[in-house]
Amino acid sequence: MKMKKIHLFVILLFGIGTAKSQELHIGDMLPNITVRKTVPAIKAVVQTADYKDKLLIINFWAINCGACIAAMPRIDSLQQHFGNQIKILPVIAEEEDRVNALWKKNRNTKNLSLFTVVDDNLLLSGYFPHKSVPHEVWVHKGKVVAITSEDEVTAANIETVLAGKQVDLPLKDDFGGRFDGATKPIKDTASIAGTDPSVMLKYVMLSKYKPAIKPGAIMNENRGGISKDVARRSVRAYVINQPIYTTYLWALFNAQRMDWLKTVHAIVDFEPNRIVWEVNDQSKYKYDKALSWDEWNRRNAICYESLNPDTGQTDQQVYHQIAKDLNDLLGLDVHFEKRKLKTLVLTRTGQADLLKTKNEGIDPSYNSYKEGHFFRLRNAGIAAFVKEFNQYQGNAFAIDGSGYTIKVDMDLNIPSWTDLANVKKELNKYGLGFKEEIREVEVLVFSETGGGYRKPTK
Repeated sequence: MKMKKIHLFVILLFGIGTAKSQELHIGDMLPNITVRKTVPAIKAVVQTADYKDKLLIINFWAINCGACIAAMPRIDSLQQHFGNQIKILPVIAEEEDRVNALWKKNRNTKNLSLFTVVDDNLLLSGYFPHKSVPHEVWVHKGKVVAITSEDEVTAANIETVLAGKQVDLPLKDDFGGRFDGATKPIKDTASIAGTDPSVMLKYVMLSKYKPAIKPGAIMNENRGGISKDVARRSVRAYVINQPIYTTYLWALFNAQRMDWLKTVHAIVDFEPNRIVWEVNDQSKYKYDKALSWDEWNRRNAICYESLNPDTGQTDQQVYHQIAKDLNDLLGLDVHFEKRKLKTLVLTRTGQADLLKTKNEGIDPSYNSYKEGHFFRLRNAGIAAFVKEFNQYQGNAFAIDGSGYTIKVDMDLNIPSWTDLANVKKELNKYGLGFKEEIREVEVLVFSETGGGYRKPTK
């Protein structure tokens, strides 16, 4: 899942399960459970009943879930902010020694005030089965009031629960609402066509988010694709519960005959400052962090389906038609084009090599990361800096012209990535600078054609 949390929604499978008789749901009371082991180890016996008068948030995580670990400092800050009104309890199935080694070493966990339950062995997770992490269970005064993704663990939502108000948070249900888009149509055509293969249907449809269908990634959860029916000689294309922006990228990149992995990277890595927005409200099309991912998706994601005769068209032609259908149905014109833009070229301003890494073999979690205002590279390619710079929509598009092929270390103090003067000042410490040039850049143009954006007439 902040699925930079595409945003792309990624699910990590762990196969957690338990007897149905133990499973708890929203509205159930949590029995008293004694915690066996924690990291760091604490002397006092911990029981869930200790928090019966508070808000208890059980945070299921895993060592190989990078999003879980990256979220720990934010969760810890919430615990410190609300103090003894709440208890955030991380829980993990892995053994004590392995978790202890990570907890002491990883930059996201080594300074936490939180402790984590370890060796859970289906104790807490047995009451709350799940297949993906982070997985958050909210228990207020002993009652389960919500089961959510980590995105929903916010100060605003915590304050709502503490005030005794009813919460309507998107349910994270890893087992319900299964839907295999590769084999099952969104639109029920059986009542129209029956089983007669000679009956040919042709349609295109667009609908809002379907809450009964579990969310999933467009590339690896059968939430988008092409399905051919040989008997009916038809081609069905479908997209299920996806952002409009992501759906366009998926269709347009697949139309270029990219393989699966290249398409995934192209969607995830597409730079926000290479999008030309000619719309009234871009937050309808691309994830806006003003809401949690689940809530935004619930309000703005779409489902698409088309059925056409199989005339021998290639997959690339089908994907091209999907993009055309979306333009027609949504009143948009979304396409790639090349434009001459002011471009920032990262160049060397001195001869001295001030960047060569001194951290070969370092923990990979330290390669490229932010700590407050500081952006740090350790034994990383300098392209990681350019990639970070391009994540800010207000910045001119940047490219690497430094010629550096070696691994580098950098420590940059950047309170604002759109403060170009400060960014240049920090780069200058390492004999680097930005050179402004006019370059031809391929951009994604997102235009509303009806009822929305209108270009001024001359």
